[in-house]
Amino acid sequence: MSQSTKRGQKKSRKGCGICKIRKIKCDEEIPCRNCVKHRVECDFLTVAPSESPPGINSSLVGGSLPDLNLKDIELFHHYCTSTSQSMWTNPLLRIFWRIQVPHIGLTYQFVMRGILSMAALHMAYLNPNKKDVYLPYSMHHQQQAMKEVMEILPNVTTENCTALHLFSILNCCHILGRPREKEDFLIVGNSGISQWLVLFRGVLGFIEPYQDALDRGPLSAIISVRKQRQRERESCISQSKGDYLGDLRRHVLGSTMDEQHSKVYSDNINELEKSFIFIYTSTDYVYEMGDVFNYLMMSSHEYLLLLSDGTQQALTIFAYACVLFHKLEHFWWMEGWSHHLMNNIWQFLDQEHRQLVTWVVQEIGWSPPQTADA
Repeated sequence: MSQSTKRGQKKSRKGCGICKIRKIKCDEEIPCRNCVKHRVECDFLTVAPSESPPGINSSLVGGSLPDLNLKDIELFHHYCTSTSQSMWTNPLLRIFWRIQVPHIGLTYQFVMRGILSMAALHMAYLNPNKKDVYLPYSMHHQQQAMKEVMEILPNVTTENCTALHLFSILNCCHILGRPREKEDFLIVGNSGISQWLVLFRGVLGFIEPYQDALDRGPLSAIISVRKQRQRERESCISQSKGDYLGDLRRHVLGSTMDEQHSKVYSDNINELEKSFIFIYTSTDYVYEMGDVFNYLMMSSHEYLLLLSDGTQQALTIFAYACVLFHKLEHFWWMEGWSHHLMNNIWQFLDQEHRQLVTWVVQEIGWSPPQTADA
């Protein structure tokens, strides 16, 4: 690009979007040197007017047309050939997410951004030496998609409810799959996993009144898979005669003086036990996202508040839920979650309740941190 073309462009004085996400100084060249160095598409890069090839209508080849974004094309190809197949085990779900979801993304940009964001995250996972290239792309698309979704949420319709539902799933997988620090998703406090669950369920709450439209629309295939899975789950529960969480139930309810809190804990343990029954009695040995998130979605707001407050009972119950997370770690975007959550929970448990989760520690293969006096 010539120097005269550069002078003709209007540049941002805050740097390109990729540099801002990576939190590095941008030289504001077109394209900026950081993007050139890492071989990524710079936000400042636009097509300069050029002479049209012979036989081409010049009105169709103007300088205002954007160049092909090869990085996005690379990500889209990777999603269709790899990422979409890595997020599910059910063959019907794999077909749906490989074919139908990209088609919906052509109409709803936030879905397409969700697709590209997951693909970039997957490529960063597969190529750790290139994560500095792919992670900024992933976060950029995710942030832009969230802005678009937040604008649409107050105006959910029968037309856009399918796209919003799909994005909520992509968003959930992205949150779980992106790199996390030790302090991320803290259990206790006003932010973290409890707040994230409230947000996730809030998005689904906007869509719930449109369930009939979802059932009749493009999601009918995956909804039928969910219903079949739910029937299998209910069958396992109805035939079970075991007491899978008896010790947990007796200890938690026996140590709770507040009657209202006792009911909250009891209801949550009952929901957790349903998932345990299904996982430990089902003939399937590979589990889907819904097998675990069924419990999380059924956890009451009252329980999440107690979890955020860090009560010993709420933390102990959630420690047992780590076993469910562990069962999903055959998915790349769930790797390490059971250990991450258990590490967060452990620091708030007293000695008595640490003893109560000994079985959980063994089941997920987690090693408690060594204390100074150990």
